[in-house]
Amino acid sequence: MTLFFAIGRLALLFPFLLILFRFTDAFLMAYGLKKNPYMDGVILNKFSAQIPDERGRYGPKPANRQVVVFLIGAKCNQ
Repeated sequence: MTLFFAIGRLALLFPFLLILFRFTDAFLMAYGLKKNPYMDGVILNKFSAQIPDERGRYGPKPANRQVVVFLIGAKCNQ
C-alpha cells in the first residue's frame, strides 16, 4: 500500500504482469504448447502386472485364473 502511495499506478504494473505471466504459462501447458515440468516422471498410460504360472513362466495370457492385483501409487510434486 505504501508503494502505491509513493509511485502511484506504476506499483500495480508488476503484480499485473506477474499474474499475466502465470496465467499464460498455465494456459500454454494446459494446451500442450509448452512442456509441463510438473509432469516429469508421471506414467500416463495404463499398465498391469503379469502373474507367472506354477512353473514361474510368463505366458501370453495375464493369468490362468482370475486374480485381482491392486497397484496403488501416487506422486506429489509439492
